[in-house]
Formats: sequence, structure tokens, C-alpha cells
Amino acid sequence: MKRKVITAAVAALLLFTTVTTPSCIGSFSLTNRLLGWNQHIGNKFLNELVFFAFWVLPVY
Repeated sequence: MKRKVITAAVAALLLFTTVTTPSCIGSFSLTNRLLGWNQHIGNKFLNELVFFAFWVLPVY
């Protein structure tokens, strides 16, 4: 009985999250601004280091 209630609650939470969160369709203006900033940092090695750091920390 308790397991069914927990399963139903998790399913309801997943459904609610799926319906209410925005999708990834759009202009990605924040990501484009961050990428533009990264391209104007300086040399290509520093650019790659910043890009890799942003990739490891899920920014991009």
C-alpha cells in the first residue's frame, strides 16, 4: 500500500515537472552571450581553458 502511494507520488511529480518546465526551443540568448564573451577573452589557449571549465561545470 505504502509503495503504491510513493510510486504514484513520484509519477505525479514527474508529470508535473514535465508539463511545467520550459523546453529547450528558443534563441538561447544567454548561452550566445556567454559564448560571445568567451570568444573575446584573448588567446586561443585561454579560450579553450575557459570553454573546458564551462563544459566541466555544466554551464554550456
